Amino acid sequence: MNKVRKSFRELLNKLSPAQLEEVAAIAYEIKKERESSSKVVRFMDKSSQRCYDQGYKLGLMLGNKF
Repeated sequence: MNKVRKSFRELLNKLSPAQLEEVAAIAYEIKKERESSSKVVRFMDKSSQRCYDQGYKLGLMLGNKF
């Protein structure tokens, strides 16, 4: 297992069941959006006034939990 996968797995192991459900829901949304079109779905981060895609949103969510 490479270093990124191992780190990601360690992060997931620290999440509560409710947090894991939230991560799974976001990951499922990302997968469906990428399968359905080549258009990147973006969201606006109100604090920094920047747009990010859903994958970045998942990373932010995981980063904010620890």
